Amino acid sequence: MKHRAQLGYRRQRGAIMVVSLLLLLVMTVLALTASQTTTLQERMAGNARDSDLAFQAAEAGLRDAEAVATDISRRDGKAQPCALTDSCEVKLRDVNFTPDFARGESFWTDNPRQYADAGKQIGEVVSDPQIFTELRSTVPDTLSVSKPNTPAGTGVAYYTHTVRARGGTDTATIVLQTVSAERYPR
Repeated sequence: MKHRAQLGYRRQRGAIMVVSLLLLLVMTVLALTASQTTTLQERMAGNARDSDLAFQAAEAGLRDAEAVATDISRRDGKAQPCALTDSCEVKLRDVNFTPDFARGESFWTDNPRQYADAGKQIGEVVSDPQIFTELRSTVPDTLSVSKPNTPAGTGVAYYTHTVRARGGTDTATIVLQTVSAERYPR
């Protein structure tokens, strides 16, 4: 019987095993990185969806607040606002009001009305939008009651509508504010 050296076999040194282990290590690192990237992208997509839900809910709240102001001007002429502590659709703007961006959690639990108060619901959000409407000012059409061809008690009422809405989670919160003008009486 001939020895392996005589048959042309050389002594194997395990180089293929080392190279294959290195390739396996590189492929494992690439797979883990791809998995982490996918998880991160999934979280970012979920956060974007939550934020979009909150923004859409806040927009619905603003449209509702503007509709209430329009209804008040059609129904009653100009709104009869109440104090911040009272329960009504429109609050009287306080001279010493806190800027809207600085209002704390107690403001949002005590003062606004809920979007659901009007019998409406928004799906997939944690809670319904909270709506706070203030009568900013009223500007009569004329300063003189005796001006001809001008009906008494007409003008424009300016309202500030502030809405806070949450998305699919409590961490996605959006606050929107707008000012609307309504003619009174209509």
